Amino acid sequence: MFDFKLPEVGENITSGNIVDIFVAVGDTVKKDQDLFELETDKASLPVPSPVDGVVKEILIEKGKDAAIGSIVMRFETTASTDTTKEKPKQTPQSQKQELKSDPAPTKTSASPSETVEPSTSTNVNLVVIGGGPGGYAAAFLAADLGMTVSLVDLDVNPGGVCLYRGCIPSKALLHAAKVVAESKEAENFGIHFEKPKIDLNKLRDWKNNVVTKLTGGLGQLSKQRKINYIQGRASFVNSSTINIEKTDGSSQKLSFDKAILATGSRPIKLPIAPDSPRILDSTTALNIENIPQSLLLVGGGYIGLELGTVYAELGSKVSVVEMLPQLMTGADRDLASILEKRLDKIMDKIMVSTKVAKMEETSNGINVTFESPDGKSFSEEYEKILVAIGRRPNSENIGLENTKVTMTDRGFVEVNLQRQTSDPSIYAIGDITGNPMLAHKASHEGRVAVESIFGHKVAFEPKAIPAVVFTDPEIAWCGLTETEAKAQGRKVEVAKFPWAASGRAITLDRVDGLTKLIVDPDTEMILGVSIVGPNAGEMISEGVLAIEMGANVTDLKLVIHPHPTLSETVMESAESFFGQSTHIYRPKKNKK
Repeated sequence: MFDFKLPEVGENITSGNIVDIFVAVGDTVKKDQDLFELETDKASLPVPSPVDGVVKEILIEKGKDAAIGSIVMRFETTASTDTTKEKPKQTPQSQKQELKSDPAPTKTSASPSETVEPSTSTNVNLVVIGGGPGGYAAAFLAADLGMTVSLVDLDVNPGGVCLYRGCIPSKALLHAAKVVAESKEAENFGIHFEKPKIDLNKLRDWKNNVVTKLTGGLGQLSKQRKINYIQGRASFVNSSTINIEKTDGSSQKLSFDKAILATGSRPIKLPIAPDSPRILDSTTALNIENIPQSLLLVGGGYIGLELGTVYAELGSKVSVVEMLPQLMTGADRDLASILEKRLDKIMDKIMVSTKVAKMEETSNGINVTFESPDGKSFSEEYEKILVAIGRRPNSENIGLENTKVTMTDRGFVEVNLQRQTSDPSIYAIGDITGNPMLAHKASHEGRVAVESIFGHKVAFEPKAIPAVVFTDPEIAWCGLTETEAKAQGRKVEVAKFPWAASGRAITLDRVDGLTKLIVDPDTEMILGVSIVGPNAGEMISEGVLAIEMGANVTDLKLVIHPHPTLSETVMESAESFFGQSTHIYRPKKNKK
């Protein structure tokens, strides 16, 4: 008799709910046949039989929880086939025809095959170096297509900078900051809250738990896809071999048919900044070791402003210094100015067109010398400094000199539309290939690279990549901005709808918003969409879809939007293009 115990299905998972049971007592089952479906807080997955045999007893019930390690079924085992022999790969004729249809397919030994156990082989179809949103998306798709895949990263689970030290933890803290801000704003409509008491340890633990839950889920998904996840640092020996220095101190050489480079980027350091724990970057700032009395944010871009917003709402006296004439240089001025007005209320000082000339550590903090636009110098002292002046690619010390990969002077890897480098065996995606350095761009590039490796005709040619700044208010845009159109000397028409005329914005007491369309005046095609206001990041996808689908302004005008919502501002922006917006009176001027 064989006692089958519920196996581990992911880190920190102690039990799961039995969603359905697929067998009954007396059934004959084969090894790897699904027995029941288990649902955890991270995933829902079928649990296969570990043996060939006859079900003698079922000790679980549908709808009830079962503990990891508990006996769930008993089998009378039967003679099983030899599962140690490698199963022959099955390539469907349709796949062969599809590969032949490509005039210049990328040759690879990777072809659809039956699922295999995670490989510890020294040779794989594909190795992905870097486990961020681009890397794990590529690895997962490759495994889904039947390739043998190894994924190499330094962290214990996939996730990369985005999940461990970027997008996810910062958004968790921004949510906490938003709750604090909304508690203050409630006084505007008659609801008063006492000043919040902030338990930094609990806040930090909550943020870390969010990260652990998501990265643990990715680790589980890797195992389900039979991906060989290797925790370590990889470097190229040549165009078909990497050396991996594992975190356990051992090393491994791995040969591959194709490789995808997804090593990401890191914060740029300020050369004049002293080596001090008082100097923070976008990674260390997320640790929120304390709430400094005073904080200087060096850099007025999206990363710095998001983190600066967190510290300001938690109680720090935050100042911002930016060399350029405005904050959020990539955004149109009319959108950035709305954000600046709100930041003026929560931050101590905003200094644009101002240079940081010198930094010196003192017994109480960091003394900073500034140069103002008129050339005058002045100094102020801050408890801590947050430097957020950009990011640089992680392209050094990974052995690219041992391959045919070429790079730009700034260290970005050069790729074609399929994300293939100048070395036919190596592809590159994400931050290491240049701007925009966005997680969703990397994920899409990863899928394009895998499809190309598999022999499909694909190219990375998006018409619109959305950008979102998760400040309060949020700023989001896609496609052509008004600033870019002017720089290109391109003739466009701009249609706007101010949120002061939005019923939903008024009910939220948040009329500090604007929705804007950039339109080709001849074809009336939508070239760009920009939004500033609460939840702008959730709304921008409608603009992305409109641009990608080649929609014109009439298409958006005719789409019925639910009322009352913020999304209506997109429809009314389209109506305003024709001078017909219901909630603003702005007749269209006759063309001369």
